[in-house]
Amino acid sequence: MDGDTLHFTNDKCRILYIDTPESYRNQKAKRDAKRCKNFTLDTMVKIGKQSTAHAKTLVKVGKSYKY
Repeated sequence: MDGDTLHFTNDKCRILYIDTPESYRNQKAKRDAKRCKNFTLDTMVKIGKQSTAHAKTLVKVGKSYKY
């Protein structure tokens, strides 16, 4: 789903102690960008997309995982 949330067939799984920026412009992304004065909303979303891409390199679609 994104850099800190994984979707399995019937479950959504948040990764403990990881909080990545949102990968889409939404209300949470706007709130987060306001709190981080050195980052624009566009920068935050770009970083969120990068973290999502990295998570996809670690967890492959179609493989079996136990959690």
